[in-house]
Amino acid sequence: MKSVKSHLWTPKPLLMCLTVLLSNTAYATSWVSTPSVMTVGNDIEINGGGAPNSSPILIKALNKEGEIVFQANVVSSSDGTFYYTTAIEVTGELTVVASMNNLEASSTSLVMEND
Repeated sequence: MKSVKSHLWTPKPLLMCLTVLLSNTAYATSWVSTPSVMTVGNDIEINGGGAPNSSPILIKALNKEGEIVFQANVVSSSDGTFYYTTAIEVTGELTVVASMNNLEASSTSLVMEND
């Protein structure tokens, strides 16, 4: 009696491709958060996430004219989050931008005079 080999299709190659695709896009949604209203001279915390772990992140704050008010370099934690604390010394609209691995996220705040 002849034995017949069965050529069954297995999903392993497809699953491997899908895993690689998903792992490369897992951090596609980056975010940054700042208070909506700040007061000059008070510390504010800039929070963000969506970065690969231990990734360098450039944080910049720009005034309404697009001039850099401050910038800092931080590194994301193992879960992809980051934070930075600073005091803002100018008033007006401020846009905080976090740049990482060709991704960018921003948050806009209003900085008011200290009463």
